[in-house]
Amino acid sequence: MLSNLRNFSKSRFAPILVAIIIIPFLFWGMGGVFSGGNTNNIVKINKYNVSTEDFINYVNSLNLDPKDIKDNIDNGAIENLLSQFISIKILDLEIDDLNISISENSLAKKITSNKSFFDENEKFSRLKYEKFLLSNNLSAVDFENQLRDNEKKNELFSYISGGIKSPSFLVNQIFENQNKKVKVKYINLNEVYKNKFSTDEISLYISKNKDSLSRELVNFSYVKLNPQTLTQSNEYNNKYYETIDEIENLIFDGVSIDKIKNTYKLKIINVNDFYLKNDESDENLIEIYSNRNSDKINLIDKNEYFLLYEIKVVKKILPTINDIYFLNKVKKEMQLNEKIKLNKKLLEKIQNKKMNDENFIRISKNIDKIKETQIDSFNDDSLFEEGSINLIYSLPTNSFILAGDNNKNLYLVKIIDIVNDKFIKNEDDKNSYKILSNSNISTEIYRSFDLYLNAKYKVKLNEKTLERVKNYFK
Repeated sequence: MLSNLRNFSKSRFAPILVAIIIIPFLFWGMGGVFSGGNTNNIVKINKYNVSTEDFINYVNSLNLDPKDIKDNIDNGAIENLLSQFISIKILDLEIDDLNISISENSLAKKITSNKSFFDENEKFSRLKYEKFLLSNNLSAVDFENQLRDNEKKNELFSYISGGIKSPSFLVNQIFENQNKKVKVKYINLNEVYKNKFSTDEISLYISKNKDSLSRELVNFSYVKLNPQTLTQSNEYNNKYYETIDEIENLIFDGVSIDKIKNTYKLKIINVNDFYLKNDESDENLIEIYSNRNSDKINLIDKNEYFLLYEIKVVKKILPTINDIYFLNKVKKEMQLNEKIKLNKKLLEKIQNKKMNDENFIRISKNIDKIKETQIDSFNDDSLFEEGSINLIYSLPTNSFILAGDNNKNLYLVKIIDIVNDKFIKNEDDKNSYKILSNSNISTEIYRSFDLYLNAKYKVKLNEKTLERVKNYFK
């Protein structure tokens, strides 16, 4: 809960949640949507009721865009906002419980020592302070209340983790772990995956996978409707759009594209036995094929023109092995299946501790395919990607792992040696690793404090009120 609050601005939800609700409340208000009985309360924290109005005021303070919430309601946007709001409320309750307060003198000192409000003589300027308030549409009372709340939270965080001093052995341990040199042997699995198949193997695979390999062929007719084709003009005038409306009405009445063609003297293009190939570039053909199982006749606005099409026939066939496009597709599927099969087999061996040097050599099929390299530090991603480096640096000598690179290639890796650098060579590095060690300890303390808060404060959500809030934005 606490860590969620502290990391909110860095989270992947932040861009969504910082742009969601305000305009509907400002322009139309909530009216009677939330009136009556317990619907005024959206959450209860222990004995403390949190009103819907409080939640709305919190959301309004974020200066959000209404479109974002409408687009993200089904993705949990309201729930995430409410979660953040509850976290803040629980922190406020904990601050009150601990009697944390900020005096007027402390608050005034905080403001007058802020360099943003200094004049050219490096002294506090009341004029600059007031200009800041005006430019941000804030009153002095609102700004000072916000500052007081922030300072209280800072005091709480200092109360929880203040005065941390990491012992030297932890600093050295982090330094050693991140700067050790790890020697590994590795096999690029692209060099051992099976990628050639006999005719019999291919025929057997096709026989076993007829349904998934069958190709849908489509016969359809289509035409691009622009002012030139409909009105013999280059202008997008009323006559053009009136004709489009007429065609839409005919489609609604079940009229076929052939009858529409005759009525408006259109030049229809007929396409038979069409299917998508990898090199297909015509967007209209791609869209028509993608909609082959939807409405048989349709009119789509493409901005510069309207696309009118009708699906005539959709049929399934199993191509022959002589079809090069089909054969290549089958081979790619078989290669992918072989990769998945080998990767799964290797992962199971590693997890069950059954991978050994004999297996490692056998998998390579050729001793020349086993290569060796040295990873110079925790930040050395010259071969393996960051996540794989993290895993390698967490394991002891003689461990086997599957590692990836930034090009999505996969490797079977064995750690053969670890060389530790036990001495921090300069004060700057020493201070950096002290800060990192202190941060790690703080993180563990905050994690424990989260558990403490979760146990201390029981949250009950009013589901009906939450649904009312969500339905209002749909």
